[in-house]
Amino acid sequence: MNDFVLATNGDGRLEAFYVENSTVQHTWQLSPSDPLSWSNPGPLYVGNNPPLSNVTEVGACTSGSGFIHVVARTSDGSYYLCYQVENAGNWQGWFPITQS
Repeated sequence: MNDFVLATNGDGRLEAFYVENSTVQHTWQLSPSDPLSWSNPGPLYVGNNPPLSNVTEVGACTSGSGFIHVVARTSDGSYYLCYQVENAGNWQGWFPITQS
């Protein structure tokens, strides 16, 4: 495991993101009042889409509306975004981040 980051869900639970096996993995607190009870870790992916591959770095933050946004860098230098679409819930992504 490397490049470990934390973000806070809108309901107060922490969510951890890290790179393992070249994919973004995540785990989250099951209750904001229990700092020792966490979900089983697994890859961060959306629906039937496969996990983002060749990931070398990950970052995360919580928006003002309480949604978590995750940015990942891949080995070719590209950046991708995945974000929550409901508070402490479903995700959308991975979308390439382009500069214009």
